[in-house]
Amino acid sequence: CYTDADAQFDLREVLDLHDRIDRVEMVVGYRKKRRDPSIRLLTSAVYNRLQGLVLGVRVRDCNCALKLFRRDFLQSLPLDSDAFLIDAELFARTRRAGGRWREVGVTHRPREQGSTTVKVSTITETLRELWALRRAIARSGPPAK
Repeated sequence: CYTDADAQFDLREVLDLHDRIDRVEMVVGYRKKRRDPSIRLLTSAVYNRLQGLVLGVRVRDCNCALKLFRRDFLQSLPLDSDAFLIDAELFARTRRAGGRWREVGVTHRPREQGSTTVKVSTITETLRELWALRRAIARSGPPAK
């Protein structure tokens, strides 16, 4: 399981995610009532749509930071990202490998500790990496069946 360190998620909900991992490789949260400023909601909606168009992955809340994985499956994925693109890469590589996920609504709290690390330079770098990921996945051969 992984999550952010800014206490925006109730970690007791990991048990609910765990109860739903029986026939999928990962269970991912989506923020039922997102507690972020309006600009963050807008940029996130645009990013979710964009990564869906570029990578062909449809998911409600790509960057929701409450996810649970089957260890053996996660260890089998050839992950390269080490920043904001990691969530999109997890979905794209899981889809490419023939894996499945289940989406579960989770509680989202307002940020009371820490601060966002998103900057304009982060956005441009993530967009560049998004296109590079698309090319890398396309070069990796046909998807698993």
